[in-house]
Amino acid sequence: MDMDGSIVGPVSPIDFINKLMPISGEHLMKRAPDDVEFDEIPLSWSEMDLCKDFVDRIKGFGISPTYPIFFSADPTDKGVDRPDAVLMEYQDGISANNRRDVCSFDWFHSGLVIEFKRHMEMDPFDTTAQISKAAARSTGADKGKLESLLKLADDSIETFAQLAFYAQEVFSHQHRLHLFQLLICGVTARFLFWDHSGVIVSDRFDYTEQPSLLALYLWRYNHMSAAVRGLDSTARRATPNEAKVFKEAVEEFLENMDNIDHPRRNLLNGAETLSAQYPVYKITVDDDIANKSMNILIQRPLCRSHSPIGPSTRVYLAYAIHERELLLFKDTALCGGDVKLNGERGLTRCLAWAEKMTELPVGFSPDMLELQHHRLLQKLAYPAWLVKNFKDFISAMRDSVKGMNLVRQNCGVVLGNISPGNVMLSAGAAAEGILVDWDLAMNEELSEGQVHQRFHTVRHGKFRSIAMLADPLKAHEALDDFESVFWAVLYGVMHRFDHTNNATILVDMFDEKYPIALPNGAIAYIGGRAKRFALDTLDTGLRFTSLPCKL
Repeated sequence: MDMDGSIVGPVSPIDFINKLMPISGEHLMKRAPDDVEFDEIPLSWSEMDLCKDFVDRIKGFGISPTYPIFFSADPTDKGVDRPDAVLMEYQDGISANNRRDVCSFDWFHSGLVIEFKRHMEMDPFDTTAQISKAAARSTGADKGKLESLLKLADDSIETFAQLAFYAQEVFSHQHRLHLFQLLICGVTARFLFWDHSGVIVSDRFDYTEQPSLLALYLWRYNHMSAAVRGLDSTARRATPNEAKVFKEAVEEFLENMDNIDHPRRNLLNGAETLSAQYPVYKITVDDDIANKSMNILIQRPLCRSHSPIGPSTRVYLAYAIHERELLLFKDTALCGGDVKLNGERGLTRCLAWAEKMTELPVGFSPDMLELQHHRLLQKLAYPAWLVKNFKDFISAMRDSVKGMNLVRQNCGVVLGNISPGNVMLSAGAAAEGILVDWDLAMNEELSEGQVHQRFHTVRHGKFRSIAMLADPLKAHEALDDFESVFWAVLYGVMHRFDHTNNATILVDMFDEKYPIALPNGAIAYIGGRAKRFALDTLDTGLRFTSLPCKL
């Protein structure tokens, strides 16, 4: 996962606590325990010893009275990646005092994740280098050429990859806007704050010399509201009866998915929707245009992002409670298009902090994308990518071209996000193509300042036109969309249907990319040479076993 340029910091630990972890009400009158002590770490200790001692001390000093701290590392379970310790956020009102003996780990109750490393050298962040970068920026150095806050050592990169993986798993299993982490490396500690724009990192400090700082961080987390901890207030755990209704509706759908009414379609990961590793949530989706709300039930996403940072989309099989029907629910945080829908958040905490840090004498603020949060409900449809019939696939892609042309002619809008994955097939008996992701659509006429943002909006690099791959600052036009349909069709039929061609270039050309630096210092990727070569010079001899079909 590429997260270069997504780290904000370093922030002083006390500023981190005061600005990102506010408390209110009766908690303002309470104080964190001031008798907390942490001893020097014996040289013979392993990371497991360090973690166990830490957990025992937190329990003994009563720093985490609301959420029990759980020693989750299991050295015998080699096949499962999990954090060393975590504060478990139970929602049933039972306090930590009655949950001293938590015996199992799961991601959907995980709150504050804590990771331990035996040596300070495994800290992934380079604070000293960061200060020098800030000094370079103050003298007029090119910010785009400044190095990342991340260290390049293998151990450091591995630590950051672990932290990112934990963040992604929490985001995937829960409905959160942000989350907190604690990193312990030897006798030093760092605080981390993740949202989809990036991660805010505190300066590290010696917690054996400043134990009250670490105690305050944990105590504050225990007394913050759910919203401050990052939980989405529009998502609630479903009641047992609601979960039963959802289960029955999905089971009936899965049983009928391959029946005589629609034998040619499939829904990827449909059977995994009812995974016991994910709780059933009840979510309220607001329709600002119709001025009404709809309550839906969802469980495991059909697809999700594999990075906690950057554009991300989760798609769910959803059950509308009042309407009593199954729908598709799309929860996405992407670079907003020009066609504005019900965007809930345009400025994340990481991005807001990054903008403030540009004026500070120390600390580095990377260029970060502004992400718009959308929630969309649509009628049940199947990805054209997964159709079982060649004719249905071509028919769906043809319908997408018709739809794009009509919208362009009548509204002056282009989609700019073509792939086999955003062309759907209707749930009825007729094979009708449906083009989705119109929340990313853009005006065909772009100002010069919009072009770079649109480069990030056109997510599917595999299917970009040759002209756009050659020049990432090129304005996106309707012809680019139509060419993208050609590449999407070629990619789809080569991966889904039997053919006689063995030329690897027809597969490799979709992943061709070369990094270049843009005028503003950002890194972009160009390509298209292999696509051009395939069109101009290669006699592919591509033949399919399917007979020609009349559309």
